[in-house]
Amino acid sequence: RRSVASFGVVPLRLVDGRWQAFLVRHHAGHWGFPKGRPEGVEAPRATAERELREEAGLAVVAFLPLEPISESYAYTRRGTRWDKTVTFYFATVTGKPALQAEEIAEGTWAGLEALDGYAKWDEDRERYRRVREAVAGLGEGCPQGSGV
Repeated sequence: RRSVASFGVVPLRLVDGRWQAFLVRHHAGHWGFPKGRPEGVEAPRATAERELREEAGLAVVAFLPLEPISESYAYTRRGTRWDKTVTFYFATVTGKPALQAEEIAEGTWAGLEALDGYAKWDEDRERYRRVREAVAGLGEGCPQGSGV
């Protein structure tokens, strides 16, 4: 039994007073937020920021003062049982999407109310519910220093 951690960003922007999140579709078919594993002793937020840049071509403007979303699950690959924890940090982002072709099939901006349409599993719907709940606390204004 082995453990692994991944870190990602819930990439956000404010358009006409409404929050949108950027989603990527992996070649396997499922949609989600950019994420990945640390390289060496890379810090969690640095990992999340790098994965956002590598997978989506976007850059963090500011990490938001919201509690990160963490989720854990187990899976078996090649006879080894893995316990995985994924942590997503909320951030406003900038840039024109440039997708990592090896891993990502497409990407899109979606209003928070439309995220469930990209859900494949119940866990996705729960993650998107938690995103809507957290971001609702921000209201329509931008947090100080977000640069959006």
